Amino acid sequence: MQIVDHTPYRTETGEIDLKGRIQSTLKFGLAWYDGIKAQDVVISVLEKQMNNTFVLLRNVTLPETEITLPLIFTRPDGHFLNPRNP
Repeated sequence: MQIVDHTPYRTETGEIDLKGRIQSTLKFGLAWYDGIKAQDVVISVLEKQMNNTFVLLRNVTLPETEITLPLIFTRPDGHFLNPRNP
């Protein structure tokens, strides 16, 4: 599975260091980092199941808004945004 990560406050190595955690907490609130860690768990499960024809877009902010879509999962025959059972 290919991952395109747009998560802010990551270092060059992909980690969120103390400075990034402080900045993100000030901008997004205390729950932001826990949400990122929850995404990490979901992504680790998906990576074991999906091949490279699948793409996961992570934390994409819609243009001209402050709306961030946490996970967008795409596959050859369609796109899914945070799928849920009704």
